[in-house]
Amino acid sequence: LLIPLTLLVASLVAHAEPVHAETPPASEGGADSEPFSALLTLGYETTYLFRGVAVGDHAPWASVDLAYAPFEDFSFRIGVLFMNPTQGHRDADELDLYALATGNFGAFSVSLAATWFHFTERGTNAEEVGIVVVRYFDSLDLSAGYFYDLTIEGHYFETALAHTLELTQQLRLLTSAGVSFARDYYDVSGGDHASASATLSRALTEALTLEAYLALNLPFDDRNRLGERERVHGGVRASVAF
Repeated sequence: LLIPLTLLVASLVAHAEPVHAETPPASEGGADSEPFSALLTLGYETTYLFRGVAVGDHAPWASVDLAYAPFEDFSFRIGVLFMNPTQGHRDADELDLYALATGNFGAFSVSLAATWFHFTERGTNAEEVGIVVVRYFDSLDLSAGYFYDLTIEGHYFETALAHTLELTQQLRLLTSAGVSFARDYYDVSGGDHASASATLSRALTEALTLEAYLALNLPFDDRNRLGERERVHGGVRASVAF
């Protein structure tokens, strides 16, 4: 069994959302760890929100990640995610392919990301590249990310502060809050939204982790104008590492 591929507590704004390329993995390197690892995740979202936009409701999803860490302070990850909202937008099914390269530099990590989004029912695509920087402060993580949408030539910025509270050896509480901004990003230029979340994570075994979360989404003026509203949402997910 390989060392589990865990995710950063500070996975940027809306930590509890499904994993995308902007979510860097925690460092798993070291002399005693295997260079290859994999993660299978199954989840359910009451509302699938992506960057402050409610895409659809009652959304089961699944993802597979493969990671390679040839050195202690460098890792490369590729993954695929499929999201299937069953209510709301009728054409909201989404297939994402993503890649992420992460380097650790003491109390910092820097990740370069690329994602291809395919909206299966609409038959349309979108592509983006981005960079994520994380600064670690003991149980606190401060993250900032910039993403450029190649399809619309739009810019998206987000930052978040996350905290980990170890309740027991197997149980921890993850809390985060963040804010995002955009420029020429799907009719938004300026403040996009703020969010906060709390996630309860329990490691049942070395390989199996269960999580449940509750989150708050607060759209800013442009998002309000486009029809978004304040929203409380939640979800669960189970991850198995190989």
